Amino acid sequence: MTERLDEQKGPGYDEGAGPWLNAKQAAAYMGYESTKGFYADVGRGFIPKYQLGERRLRFRRDDLDEVLLSKRVPALRRFELSFRG
Repeated sequence: MTERLDEQKGPGYDEGAGPWLNAKQAAAYMGYESTKGFYADVGRGFIPKYQLGERRLRFRRDDLDEVLLSKRVPALRRFELSFRG
């Protein structure tokens, strides 16, 4: 998918971060208010991670986009307005 999920970027996200993000940047990109909830979801395996050493984690922006896209809930039916004159 060529389209970025730009509307999801939370406060603290750095535009120049590149394809690899640290936990703080990734949490902001996904719209988490803090890293605490983000780390909880990483620990549950909901968010893919890359481990550099024992404690250092990195996250790929494309992986985060896939996670966000997987959360899409389709509409049950099309919303239509009918006007009677």
